[in-house]
Amino acid sequence: HVACGGADDGAPADESGEAPAAVCAAAAAGDDAAVREWLDSGGRVEAVVKWDGPSGATLLCVAARHGNERLVALLLERGALPNEGTADGTTPLMLAASGNHPSTVLRLCRAGASREMSRELQPEMVFSPPASAEQRSDVGLPLASQAELGRRAGGGSGEAAGEGAGGGAGGWTALQMARRAGHEACVDAFKRHLEELQAARREEAAAE
Repeated sequence: HVACGGADDGAPADESGEAPAAVCAAAAAGDDAAVREWLDSGGRVEAVVKWDGPSGATLLCVAARHGNERLVALLLERGALPNEGTADGTTPLMLAASGNHPSTVLRLCRAGASREMSRELQPEMVFSPPASAEQRSDVGLPLASQAELGRRAGGGSGEAAGEGAGGGAGGWTALQMARRAGHEACVDAFKRHLEELQAARREEAAAE
C-alpha cells in the first residue's frame, strides 16, 4: 500500500497544492466515491500528493500505479492530463505498465497517453533499450510519427506531441518497461491499442 502525506484531511488542497493524505490513500485504495466527493467539494484534480513514489505525482499517478481503472476513468473525466507525470518524468502510463495493470494501460492509451506508439513505424525500436540523451532527439521519434500520434491524441503539432515521450526510468518507455518486466498482458494492451490506431488510419484513408 502507498504511504501518503499531505494537507489536512478534508481540505481542497494546501497552499503548496497538495491533496489531503486521506484523498491520496483513497486513490491508492481505489475508493472512487471518496475521491469524487472531495473533487465535488472543490478539490483540484491536478493536486499533487505526498507518497512513497516519485515527487510531483498527481492522483492519476497514484490510481494508475495501483491499477484502479474506475478511478482513472473518473479523474480523466474530470480533466486530469494523461501525460502529466512526476518530477522525474514518470507518467501514469509508465506506472500502470510497470505495475502490470493492462486494463488501465489501455484506458490511458485511449485517453491520449500513447505517444510512444508512434514507434510502430520503427518496429525494431519498440523493445530496444533507450538511447542516451546525446543519441536521441525527441526520444528518437520521426516527426511524421509524432504528428500521427498528435492527431490521435488531439495533441496538436507533431513536435508538441513528441515532447517528453521518453520520460523517466532512464529513458525507457512504458511499453519497454512492460516488456522488460515480463508483463505480457500489458504488452498485449499496447498491441491492441496499436491495432485500433491502425484500423482508424485505414478507415480515414478509405474515406478520402
